Amino acid sequence: MITHTRLLKPLLRYCFVLSVFLQSCSYYSASDQLYISSLKADKTFYQWESSAGNHCIHYLEKGSGTKHIILLHGYAANTYSWHHQIDFFASKGYHVWAIDLLGFGFSDKPTENYSLDLYRTQVLDFMDHMEIDQAHLMGHSMGGAICLSIAATAPNRLLSLTLIAPAAYPLNLPFPLRVSKRLGNLSLPFYSKKLIRRTLSSIFFDYSKITEEQVDAYWLPYRSVGGREAALAVLETFDQQTFAALAASYQNIRTPTFIVWGDKDKWISPAYLESFKIDIPHAKQLLLPNCGHAPQEEQPEAVNDSLLNFMNLYQKTTSPPLSY
Repeated sequence: MITHTRLLKPLLRYCFVLSVFLQSCSYYSASDQLYISSLKADKTFYQWESSAGNHCIHYLEKGSGTKHIILLHGYAANTYSWHHQIDFFASKGYHVWAIDLLGFGFSDKPTENYSLDLYRTQVLDFMDHMEIDQAHLMGHSMGGAICLSIAATAPNRLLSLTLIAPAAYPLNLPFPLRVSKRLGNLSLPFYSKKLIRRTLSSIFFDYSKITEEQVDAYWLPYRSVGGREAALAVLETFDQQTFAALAASYQNIRTPTFIVWGDKDKWISPAYLESFKIDIPHAKQLLLPNCGHAPQEEQPEAVNDSLLNFMNLYQKTTSPPLSY
């Protein structure tokens, strides 16, 4: 009979070898850090003094004046998500701001203390720092959840609310995120440029619109020290209770709202549009055909024209937010 001891020894040996291998893996190379530092030299940052500490936050600014738009990217993304929108809206007379949320892009990447409340505070503090009293707020996926939280708690700061495929209700995470969350730190060595490309292939409906520049832009933050750990830490905050509590606040939202979704979204189902018809009945909706989870990147012309027409209706000289 095989004893438990004989079974245990090879298992412990395997675990030891695996742990040594993982600890010796240097997926943050020195050359990558030098390259990223050189890129940061040309970027714009501000120092955010938050309850979680002091952090450098990267942002993009284009245009001028008081017609402000603030753009919030989704999970594991960054300001590049809005590369089709920034110049477009600036050319139409808007003052455009895109923020790298804490833990993503070129912003600092602590490995703890993430929450929806923290991100809401980050955006409102950014507005205070830049002396933006009101803005058109636009968010994609996780960024949409942050926008909804702000609309529910600080409606006086918003002129309009745009949600693009928002993470708004309790949902089952997409398969790649479920795997990462289940494996935890064991998943970190397996992050790769190839994985980013495969993930984008599941986000886009039309694979031909995925570019090498795009893959590089989303892979770069994972090459930065702390990038993988920060992404995993944020993922840990995605739970059913958080989204259920958020969804309970929607019926109090009176801000003019526009919701855009792709009808082939595999990450967050466009069926949630039906829930929004009940919870935010005044919201305008646009369902784009043959489009995946990132309409602002996959079909930017249709998205930009629709959003411009919507936001032009709600400026500081017009009526206050809707009342029901």
